[in-house]
This record gives sequence, C-alpha cells and structure tokens, in this order.
Amino acid sequence: MNAVLEEDRVVVSDVPGTTRDSIDSIALHQGQRYLFTDTAGIRRRGKIDRGIEGYSVVRSHLAIGRSDLGILLLDSVEGVTEQDTKIAGIIIKQGRACFLLVNKWDLREGDSQARQEVELELRRRFPFLTWAPVLFASAAHPNSLGQLFPTIDRVFTAFSKRIPTGALNKFLQEILATHPLPVRKGKPTKITKSAFMTQVATQPPVFALFVGHPDNITSAYLRFLENQLRDEYGFEGTPIRMLVRKK
Repeated sequence: MNAVLEEDRVVVSDVPGTTRDSIDSIALHQGQRYLFTDTAGIRRRGKIDRGIEGYSVVRSHLAIGRSDLGILLLDSVEGVTEQDTKIAGIIIKQGRACFLLVNKWDLREGDSQARQEVELELRRRFPFLTWAPVLFASAAHPNSLGQLFPTIDRVFTAFSKRIPTGALNKFLQEILATHPLPVRKGKPTKITKSAFMTQVATQPPVFALFVGHPDNITSAYLRFLENQLRDEYGFEGTPIRMLVRKK
C-alpha cells in the first residue's frame, strides 16, 4: 500500500499481528479513484489469539466481502503457504475477482529459472485459480508496479461483463453441435432444442443453463462449459458461476 500511495500510510513490520484492522486508502491513477483496503493478516486458525486478533480476522473477511476484487499478495522468497491457498479460497467463496501479486521479486531477479519455477508452483498450489493473472513486482521498487492498475481495470471489466442472450445461445448451439449434453442411462433426447442459456448476474458473472433433464448435467460438463465461455469471452480474473435449471 505504501508503494502504491507513495507515502508511509500503513505500518510495516515482520511481527505478526501488527495490522490490527482493515485500513482503507484512496489512490488516484489517471483521474480514476481506487479504494484499496489493506487487511489485517490472517494466520492459521490454531495460531489466532482470542480477542483483538480474532476480531481483526473477522474484519478482514468482511473487507474481502465488500470489495470488487482481491489482490492476493505472495512472498517470492517464502513461496506459497497453506494459508495463502486458504485465503484464496475465501476470496473465491465470496465471489470476488482475483489476481496474484508475487512480491519481493527483486530478491530473485538474478535467478534465470525463478519465474518458471514460481509459475509452476502457482499452477500446482492454485489449480482453482488458473484464470487469475499473475504479476511480479516489489514493494521496495514502486516502478515495478506499472501493471497493477491496468490489471485491476482489466479484471474489473471482466467481473462486470454481461453477454447478450442472443450471442450466448448462438455460442451454446455451436458447442452442443460437437459436445452434446450428457445423457444418462442411454436415453436419447433432443439436445440442441432443449437447451437454453442466459446470464442472470454480474460481479461475479452467473449463467443459468435451462435443460429438459437437469439431473443429467454433470459437474465435469459444467466445467467444460465454463472453460468454453472463458475461451470465447475472456472473463480474466473473475470466477464464473453456473446454474442448471429445469426448462
């Protein structure tokens, strides 16, 4: 936050629990206002002290819930911790957009294999965040944050995107022509005429798939549809929710 704001707005310390409450700060970039919330650190549940720290963790959860997107800050030297994956889960559970920012990258720039190693680790530890952009920067060098605001803008646009119903169903029919809906127990069905899709919400994008036999739709097929939506329309940095309804 201090690097973004170019001032010592928040206290910096390696001591756990230094930040007691979520701190809101306004940043201006190219005439646009951005509200950043620096949350209190969320330690493993067994290490959270009762009282003030417990209250701080609750406030951090609330801060995530009222935000449009979460920037998950990772330590390039320490690597991905189990707690990092749990915090990512909190962001996704609350339906927020997300991207990863690998901090302290200046400490690893001399290692030619560092970036490849970190990207492999991120894919392994965050298999549910394959759609999240990854930035490499260092708070000690504010000039390395040049892609921060463009990424925020791009992700927020995807988070708020709405696909017209006509275009969405043309896309769906093309998918069904080569990948029909699942049919259980070998019962034939008129697939392409019995399926319809519409977007019912944004922030995050939510799609409703109306079919004649909802029980036939598997989670694997919904993941396939989600991946096809991302390939066609982007949705970089945002979760997508799929609902199945009886037509």
